[in-house]
Amino acid sequence: MSGTFSRRDFMIRSAALSGGLILAACTPKPQSTPVPAPATQPKAKEKAPPPAPAQEKVTVRYASWWGLFNTTVLPDCIKDFQDQNPNVTIELEEVPYGEAETNYTTTLVAGTAADILYHMNFMSRYYDQGLILRLDDYMAADDIDYWNDFYLGLGIDDWAGKIYGFPHMFETYLVLYNKTMIEEHWGRDLWEAFPDGNWDEADMLEILDACTQDLNGDGKIDQWGMHKTHRSYYYGLETFPWTRGDNIFDVQNVKYNFTSPTVQKTARDLLRWVSKDHYIIAQEDISEISAAAGMGPFYSGFVGLHFRMSPDVGTALRTVGDRFEWDVFYLPNYGANQAITRAGGHGHNIAKSSKVPQEAYEFSKFLGTTPGMTYVAKTKVSIPIYRKDPSLRRLFETREPRHDHAIMGVLEDRAGYFDHMRFHNEGECLSLFINEMALLYTEPYEQASARLERTYARLEEEMNAIVDYGNELPFIGIRFPFTV
Repeated sequence: MSGTFSRRDFMIRSAALSGGLILAACTPKPQSTPVPAPATQPKAKEKAPPPAPAQEKVTVRYASWWGLFNTTVLPDCIKDFQDQNPNVTIELEEVPYGEAETNYTTTLVAGTAADILYHMNFMSRYYDQGLILRLDDYMAADDIDYWNDFYLGLGIDDWAGKIYGFPHMFETYLVLYNKTMIEEHWGRDLWEAFPDGNWDEADMLEILDACTQDLNGDGKIDQWGMHKTHRSYYYGLETFPWTRGDNIFDVQNVKYNFTSPTVQKTARDLLRWVSKDHYIIAQEDISEISAAAGMGPFYSGFVGLHFRMSPDVGTALRTVGDRFEWDVFYLPNYGANQAITRAGGHGHNIAKSSKVPQEAYEFSKFLGTTPGMTYVAKTKVSIPIYRKDPSLRRLFETREPRHDHAIMGVLEDRAGYFDHMRFHNEGECLSLFINEMALLYTEPYEQASARLERTYARLEEEMNAIVDYGNELPFIGIRFPFTV
């Protein structure tokens, strides 16, 4: 049966939900081995420390596309930093997310870029072009150990053994769940059923089947078991193969892997769960509910399990209210394989053309270490990437939601984590994948199922043919999954 969701369905369902609807603030790898010990990582050459900040009045231009951070955290960070550094003025330049690549490219090439640029996935091409300041010596002068002081991501700040950014935003991938719905339709709370956080895909499917319902009896699904990003390999196709023992990325060679048996089975499972079983809410229904409710389907009470990134916890805290009870949980295991999550984020890059590089570095350091991370922890807009300071963990975990230890626990209590494979034109490859999935997931199930293997094989060939990472492999010596 179709999962099409009408406005009439929304009005009927809304009457059963308590509380008003408010607009949600949205934010836009093989065997488990540890990250190499710091001694094996590239070390910066011994050089004189960077010059001390100037005492005259200076302005640091800060370009950021992350609207949620700009409004919830940044104002307090700017105030505190300027109070401590009265000679420095931080000037925010908000860049719309969709315009960031054009803005960064144009200004970096012209030498007019902001001093600090909030990282995006295409930035590695500017590392290779010498347009971004290397920070190895700056960190060495501050006795900052990049490989141990932060949770690690892939190709964000480090590139071919060189440090080009100061870590900042970090997110984990986990499950937000509608406790009210699951208790009503499945019979128990997840933490009651699995007190150690361990469950598997068979348990997940049982819950999805129980929660996927035609509540008003009109022959259409109007409540779904899961929201999972199925048209993008971000958060969609990535994590299940990792737990199943495979990887859609060949990280060492910067290639995609869509044709292995495990990845193919995962792709087939996702298609069936969306287009045949209707366990996973389809994109068309997501769009309709979001437009009608002013928020996504999980926050408005239409989905049992929400597989997404940790900033969604902050969104849920701001939007769900007393509409229903909810909590967070670990990803499901796969048989004897313990769950492997996804985590990563963005850092701050400093333009090589900056006339105030030391002050730009100092503000980036302020944001990425205890002072700025304190605000991140308290607001839950992200998780504290600076793991050297254990007090940040205590600030973050306040039992809102009740089991919020799982938000960071997915890194430490399971089999480690991977990250997206990033390179110069990763966005181009991702767009190819999303466009092809948009076609596949709007076809009748039998038709889409018949051409699934051919589609993924063609995508693997086409995407690998255009991958651009410059003249040297960027991730030699990096081992996956990351462990903490």
